[in-house]
Amino acid sequence: MVWDSDTSRKNVVQVGFESANSKEEFFKTAYIVSLHLRLNQTTFEIVKESDLNMMKPSSVFINAARAELVE
Repeated sequence: MVWDSDTSRKNVVQVGFESANSKEEFFKTAYIVSLHLRLNQTTFEIVKESDLNMMKPSSVFINAARAELVE
């Protein structure tokens, strides 16, 4: 499953992924979240503590990007 605030759902589906309808749905249903973003004004703290708290207890969050992306 993929969530991207900028990419159209059509593009995600065309390459074979399921697109979450919202950021909330994504964090509630994902088993593994892997973050790969550049740091800029738009992505600064894009992942909030409340997002992480929505994840299942057995889910894994991997920040493969910059620490500043996570609140």
